[in-house]
Amino acid sequence: SVLASSSRLLSEPMNNKLQSKDSGERTTLLPKKQNHIRLELCDTKNSDETVIAFDKDFSASYGTADAAYFPGSSVSLASLTSDGQKVAINFMPDINRVNQIDLHVNANSSGDYHLNFKDVPISASGIFLKDAYRQNELTEVKKGLSYPFTIEKSNRSTYGDKRFALVLKHKENEQKKLFGSPQIAKISAYPNPVIDNVFFDVSLLPDEDLQLILYNISGRKAIELTFNKNEMAVANFSFLKSGMYICKFRSSKNQSDLAELILLKH
Repeated sequence: SVLASSSRLLSEPMNNKLQSKDSGERTTLLPKKQNHIRLELCDTKNSDETVIAFDKDFSASYGTADAAYFPGSSVSLASLTSDGQKVAINFMPDINRVNQIDLHVNANSSGDYHLNFKDVPISASGIFLKDAYRQNELTEVKKGLSYPFTIEKSNRSTYGDKRFALVLKHKENEQKKLFGSPQIAKISAYPNPVIDNVFFDVSLLPDEDLQLILYNISGRKAIELTFNKNEMAVANFSFLKSGMYICKFRSSKNQSDLAELILLKH
């Protein structure tokens, strides 16, 4: 894509605009006031960047304003137009007319990577990163978000065009439920990071039997536990490997998602 070398995407102000150059030396100009999403894919040594710009004068399909995509060095990132073209800079219609933008992620080798959100537009739309490998899990996108994930080259579902997408939830759809369930609640875990025993404060959840499911950062289920109604939500995770885990609480009755949080294991 565009950040394998720093000269391929320039973000310095130039005549009140953001300037981008692709490897063919064609220049694309982004007005500074234009709503856009800027994100990068990085490993420990290299990064690659893509930009999605929103403006009423553009369409979702590939056009001459879109900047061509060229694979990066050890990592590659692009967004897809509505007709499936990979681009480094993707001009889309007004943000309120866009519902989803697919992303392309790739790397030369298996390993741990991050998607970093550097610019996020201020709008009435909620923007979420959908991870198909983690059962279409949605993570709200804010400027500064760093999303960790793992690529396994032997597993095509961990990279490519089908894993990640940006989902835009517009104001008129705010009452729609994430994951087909009630609004996800926020809960706490003590201590966090955890070494062995951990206590989950589930006082804000319905008074019913609960399921706790832990996923590692590659999306694989690590453990599943059940807490009976009125039982303290305490677990021993001494057997888990060190790392980051996603904890999901679900209703045992109807399997709806109730709460989630990030847990660090030391």
